[in-house]
Amino acid sequence: MKFTSPLLLVSTLLLTSVSGEGIFAITGSGTVGSPTSVTLEVQNGNVGDAPTCSGTVETAGLPASGTIPCAAGYALSFTWETEDGPISATYTTSQSTFTYNVPNNGCDGDTCQFGFTDLFPPKMRRFVA
Repeated sequence: MKFTSPLLLVSTLLLTSVSGEGIFAITGSGTVGSPTSVTLEVQNGNVGDAPTCSGTVETAGLPASGTIPCAAGYALSFTWETEDGPISATYTTSQSTFTYNVPNNGCDGDTCQFGFTDLFPPKMRRFVA
């Protein structure tokens, strides 16, 4: 009976696995000119999953606004007012709509980089044998 507890502990550890790290990110770039272009991507799921939204929109100049193509059940629209300002992005899922202030991380000439990334710790999952 002395080995029951350690054996049970080892068995439990072997039956426990780590699932992928979660991610929510909106990243992209914008180039001011003629035309002005905005490229955005949304990752919402596990690290390594395909983006839920991804694409480029061209406009005549700033302020710029448009809609980025998304997978079924998702939507992404944006507004970019000034070259050194953030992008206001409205992201819709089947459950809700969220508005994000996507920070401008700096510009090199007329091209600016935008984005934020939130990573979520992996979940422990128990597999039943």
